[in-house]
Amino acid sequence: MSKPLGLQESHSLLNIGAGMGGAARAITTAWGTWVSGYEENADLAAAGEALSKKAKLEKKAEIRHYDPAAPQFRPNFFHHALVQEALWTVEDKPRLLAAVAAALKPNGQLVMTDLTLGEVPLDPNDETARAWERLDRGPACLVHPQAETVLMARLGFDVRIAEDISPRHVQQAVAAWRGMLEILLAQPPTRAQALSILQEAELWLRRLSLIRSGKLKVMRWHAIRR
Repeated sequence: MSKPLGLQESHSLLNIGAGMGGAARAITTAWGTWVSGYEENADLAAAGEALSKKAKLEKKAEIRHYDPAAPQFRPNFFHHALVQEALWTVEDKPRLLAAVAAALKPNGQLVMTDLTLGEVPLDPNDETARAWERLDRGPACLVHPQAETVLMARLGFDVRIAEDISPRHVQQAVAAWRGMLEILLAQPPTRAQALSILQEAELWLRRLSLIRSGKLKVMRWHAIRR
């Protein structure tokens, strides 16, 4: 995802949806880029900051908690931005994207992925949809991909790419679970770990079912701030 940005050691990167900071640490390790990661889940942000400190990367791959309803990023500071599935749970998408735009330098690039509505109508009372939303960081505030593309353009982004990456997302998820099963066979989990893994497996079964049925999409955008 970050390769199109042409990152260098002198660059600063705004990373929204950083989770536990795996992407931030991988990017700064690969290119020396200064990454400021922001995560809305306070527990994940705290764990990510601890992992960055353990790797001695707390300055170059910092992970912070933030409130997507009141985002505050350093204005006109970052060379580029990487936003990872951070909007689909946010009701006020214009406010968050406007904060990202304001944080970028002119001609700064944005690579963003997000879950959106698909071609098939999503019934909010559908049991698969309700179970997925309950397990996967819900409540969901989904829109059609065209709405996010229009919003980006309105906020001053020149949208170069808007592509459906759902098939790739499904393939990568299935491959990751195969790898996970190999690990579990070699090192059986404790009961507590097994319960967590089962819950995560249910989440992904529901999510992938909705994507395969055309009710959800995973989109990727590449844009430049004008």
